[in-house]
Amino acid sequence: MIRKWKMSYRLRLLSYIFLAGFLPVLVLSVGVLLIVYQNIDRTEAQEAYQNVHSVAEQVSTSVDGYVKMVDALSESVVIEHVLDQSSDDVREAYGQMFLLMRGNHEQAALHVLSADGHVVLSTSDIPHIYHLPENNGWGIFARAAQSKEAVLVSAPRQDPDFRNIVLTLCRAVRKDQQIIGYVIVDVERRAIWDILNKYASRSLILTDRHHYVFYNTWGSSREGVISGITGSGKFSADSGIVRDSQNPDKKIYYFHEPKYHIAVMQQEVTNRSGFYELRRIVAIFDLIVLVIIVLLSYKLTRDLWEPMGDLVAGMECVRQNNLAVRIPIRRKDEIGALAATFNKMVHHIRRLLREAKQKEETLRIAQIKGLQEQVKPHFIYNTLDLIKWSAKAGDTKTVALLAVSLGRLLRKILGKSAFITVREEFEILQAYMTIQEKRFGDRIQVKFFLDSALAEKYLPKLILEPVLENAVKHGLGSVTEKGEIRVSSHLQGKYMVFEIADNGVGMDPAKVRQYLEGHDDQHVGLYNVHLRAKLNGDAACGVAIKPRPQGGTRVIIRLLVLEEVPQN
Repeated sequence: MIRKWKMSYRLRLLSYIFLAGFLPVLVLSVGVLLIVYQNIDRTEAQEAYQNVHSVAEQVSTSVDGYVKMVDALSESVVIEHVLDQSSDDVREAYGQMFLLMRGNHEQAALHVLSADGHVVLSTSDIPHIYHLPENNGWGIFARAAQSKEAVLVSAPRQDPDFRNIVLTLCRAVRKDQQIIGYVIVDVERRAIWDILNKYASRSLILTDRHHYVFYNTWGSSREGVISGITGSGKFSADSGIVRDSQNPDKKIYYFHEPKYHIAVMQQEVTNRSGFYELRRIVAIFDLIVLVIIVLLSYKLTRDLWEPMGDLVAGMECVRQNNLAVRIPIRRKDEIGALAATFNKMVHHIRRLLREAKQKEETLRIAQIKGLQEQVKPHFIYNTLDLIKWSAKAGDTKTVALLAVSLGRLLRKILGKSAFITVREEFEILQAYMTIQEKRFGDRIQVKFFLDSALAEKYLPKLILEPVLENAVKHGLGSVTEKGEIRVSSHLQGKYMVFEIADNGVGMDPAKVRQYLEGHDDQHVGLYNVHLRAKLNGDAACGVAIKPRPQGGTRVIIRLLVLEEVPQN
């Protein structure tokens, strides 16, 4: 079963226009915001990865330089002779050291130490943990002794001697497979600062292979174990991103330099202020577009619906038979043409109905006149027939009297007016009965009862006479005893009711139907009266024939009350 759509057409049209206008704008706005949001993350990630790769490359290059310095000294014959005390040319050893430093004295400290502690060559103060031989086999010396190459470790942040040191490179000096000393380079913070200076606006962190923070651009107080920043176990790949579970906008981009296992991290808190500002602007723009679309949709539907509403109201008036309706023409486009066409159509319908009504009225009047003219000769023929039989009987006085009475009666019957008063109709009935008394003598007695309220009302001429004539001729024609006819009238609302009753032979119900339906061409009087009553009245008017309980027939004629003669 199809469910009836309860939403009005105007509301549906407004919804469709709203959706068609605003939905694309909304989708476009969401798409733009999503692209900008993703672009912020993508741009940030690209810049961060580029930074950490660049820093890692520069740090690795810097460490390469220090490694070459350490390798050169640890393989120098002069240094070897000084350390095993086979030469006391310390000046030449210092010369090699300063030559290798090449102006990097402010970025690193160089130490050459003998394993027995007798020889100490240094470009700066020597930290206490470098004192030999008591520290031999511990810390950096233990690692250097286990490797044939330079080892790299982070400086211990808890030692005051290393407050400006970030990395330490150490290589054992061997002679005949015996360690005779160590070459140490302490890389100071200034060396890393010179590399990271152009990234001063970034939060960069450097860690060693053990995830120990040896440099943090936000200050040395934040250097130490990486767990103070984020869980070290999260750095599972050579490069990637670690997010803070408490704040998704807080991220760490990292890259592990594979040669020296130095990790460079860039800590970022995504700045979405520009995105939020754009979102606010987009929201304001969408709101403005929404208001414009609503106003335009309302105006469009109103401009369309008001003429349609006028048209619907006009059609409803036409449905209720109000053809005087005329809808206003509000526009000059197709909708206005529709309203103008509707007005022309209603005007055309009014004209057609008026013409049809005029034709119907003309036809009705012609039909009434035809029926009326049909009664006149019928009455005259019956009266002349009576005169003929009286003349055959030799009753010349009766013939003369009948001729005079007929002449007087014809002057009333043949008048120009088709309507007369009830009083005049009763006079015709009485005149007719005067003629009939000459024929039937004392065998028929007629009584007339005229309601004074009806005396001056109008009715069609000769509408009662055929019924009285029918009662005399057919109802009492064969009655040998005294026959009675009663003609009465009374007012019943807007109707005049006349009754002509006789005590004659009565009528067959089947014949009654034939008479009133006009199926009997020999007896047209009752059908004539019945049809004239309806044509001059309404559906309730007409003739009804009923039998009398004591015998005879009652003919009831119902007519519409006419206060004056109709114009037509």
